[in-house]
Amino acid sequence: MVVIGTILFIFHLEGNVSAKTLGNDPLNLQVERVQIQANSISSALSKAASIYGIPIGFEPELQPQRLNSKKVELHLTNATLKEVLDILINPNSGYEWKLVDDVINVYPKQSRDDVVREILDTKIASFTLEKGTRKIDVGNAITSIVIVNRKLETFGVTAFHFSSAMSGLEEINPRKELQFNDVTVREILNQIAKESPSKFWSIARWGSNNELLTISL
Repeated sequence: MVVIGTILFIFHLEGNVSAKTLGNDPLNLQVERVQIQANSISSALSKAASIYGIPIGFEPELQPQRLNSKKVELHLTNATLKEVLDILINPNSGYEWKLVDDVINVYPKQSRDDVVREILDTKIASFTLEKGTRKIDVGNAITSIVIVNRKLETFGVTAFHFSSAMSGLEEINPRKELQFNDVTVREILNQIAKESPSKFWSIARWGSNNELLTISL
């Protein structure tokens, strides 16, 4: 059963989770049984990334106002990742997705945040993520890049990163540094998601005047 029409999901998966990839396409990942009940799409995607080991990046809508969201339930057997995404990120969800650098990127169809998009598209000449960097510190590392910091100042936005869970102390890269050259912020986050234990990133503005920006992993 699938009831469509929410933007906020709680992800719940029951039963045996046995996944295998057919070929080299991550969208062909097959899962024996999926059961989803949802209230927050961010939580849904984050847990899906962790469970399946498939990196996912998420841009939420700018201050979503959908107060009358409906419950979503999804029950599938022997489904591919593409089938799960096509149902979860359906035409009525307000979002769409595409595969970028072997990472699932999910973003709003209409209410996309132009400031977030500008930050994600920012070209970075050189960036190093030091060995042993914790997930909670990645946002500060990226927003401290000079060109990113200047753009945030121009937009009147302050970087504010936090984690309410111990998982924020997990190290992204305990054994090696990650070196990036001539890449966008999106490409940096996608690559970090591949290395991260959680396989997930999100970036959003919030606050009474959307004056705060948070990058979460």
